[in-house]
Amino acid sequence: MKLKRRRRDSDRSLYEICQQQIISSLKTCQVKDTIVIAVTAFFIFIILVIIILTSRVNQCNGKQILQKLCEEYRRNEISGSMCYRLCIDRVIHLTNCINDQQHFKTFLTPDNLLIRAPVSLLHPDSQLKLPVGLSIESFTQDSSTYLTSRLGHSSSSYNHQDLINRLLQFADFNENKELSLGEVQSLWQLMNNEEFLLLYLFHKQSAMLNINGTCGSLYGLQFHHSYMLYDKEKRTILSSLSENAYRWGLPAWKNRVKVVLGLLELADGLAETEGVRFYLCNIKPNKLGHTADHEVVLSDLSELKSSKMIADIMSNKTCGSDGDCVYTRYCQSTCDLSTGKCTGNIIQPTLWYICDIVRDYLLYDTVQPIHYDLKRYLDKCMEVQPGMMGFSAFLADFRTFLWEFINIE
Repeated sequence: MKLKRRRRDSDRSLYEICQQQIISSLKTCQVKDTIVIAVTAFFIFIILVIIILTSRVNQCNGKQILQKLCEEYRRNEISGSMCYRLCIDRVIHLTNCINDQQHFKTFLTPDNLLIRAPVSLLHPDSQLKLPVGLSIESFTQDSSTYLTSRLGHSSSSYNHQDLINRLLQFADFNENKELSLGEVQSLWQLMNNEEFLLLYLFHKQSAMLNINGTCGSLYGLQFHHSYMLYDKEKRTILSSLSENAYRWGLPAWKNRVKVVLGLLELADGLAETEGVRFYLCNIKPNKLGHTADHEVVLSDLSELKSSKMIADIMSNKTCGSDGDCVYTRYCQSTCDLSTGKCTGNIIQPTLWYICDIVRDYLLYDTVQPIHYDLKRYLDKCMEVQPGMMGFSAFLADFRTFLWEFINIE
């Protein structure tokens, strides 16, 4: 009986030892498995980061764009002030893609240079090419025809000759007072890019991005970080507390006056540049910005249209009243009832909408007696029209009035 009990105790001891060994082994396996899983997860994370970064770099096909651009440059088919830095020194890299649009790829360099590269660079056959042996006289005539088709007739220069002369001077990238086929061809490609043409036309406007070099149809712009004026339409938790919550984070009054001066300067430029009238057809406060120094920045030119562009757009619209002739909320034209067609005569100029923005942006906390005088200017501002006698004089007077408060310490 004792022998059986001892054997049973021995079996139990063996069972407990085996059980402990199995548990210990399982724990060891769990630790090892945990380490293996952690190491595997780490490597998977690293691989995903590499894939994301690689896809970001190659998202806009920057390497292919640069390769094709430089091939054309080495064949002397294109020219430009940025070509040497892109293709020879290779100090500008198209790696940081920030916008991949249908017709454009946009890159940002470490020194805040925005590079606009047309998608056509990836398809050389679709690039605009000028015939070999083209004379400057023929090119001038072609340029005049093209500019008239986009801008209409100029009231200040016959067939835009002054503008063409400046463009030809701009195209002399090596400044040897002679134009090669590559230089003229690059100019032709740039001129046919609506954004570039508008930026060149408004290069004296402080609100526009500065052109900072070109190479073929590619061009660089100086990037400025900007802050939106305000967004009245955006619904937030704060806006549920107060309908004026969008004003809570606005700059100090005097700084807002600086922004308003920039807006009035922009309105003056739109009224007439190169003898042509322009309209900003998306002039919303959330589309306008300003720098940290409260300089106005207009970075979206997609809806900046000449009166000729608007007339071309509206000419295909049939109408029974002015209400049928709407391009955007900010660009509505009249209806010619005799033909049943929309005209290119815009009802409210861009200045009208700028004054409406200024009323909401500046007037609400203006102290007396400045409030009364500012309101008087704004009321008048919404009545004047470009082309009216005294239009420029009124804007000059309005800006002088505001400058007085900037200069007060």
